[in-house]
Amino acid sequence: MRRKWAIPRPPRAGAGRTYSCVMTLTVHLPGEVAAALEAEAARRGQTPDQTAAALLAERLPPPGARRRLAFAGIGSSSSGRKAADADAMLAEGFGRDD
Repeated sequence: MRRKWAIPRPPRAGAGRTYSCVMTLTVHLPGEVAAALEAEAARRGQTPDQTAAALLAERLPPPGARRRLAFAGIGSSSSGRKAADADAMLAEGFGRDD
């Protein structure tokens, strides 16, 4: 199932979490995911693109935000990496919940 939604672009620095520009994004969703999105949009009284944009905005960190390591991610490790490698580890996705 092909859907095309308008997704807001991230705001400029200092602009808070408001979106002034729009970016067009084409997303290919499996049928069950598209159906779930449409059901959630109907529940919220929104269009699927508004719901998709809101869900993305809720999940993404603000532009320029630094990720913090969870407390459980700090401490001993057998990986051989050091604290100086933290930025590289975060860029690789260390500590992501998904």
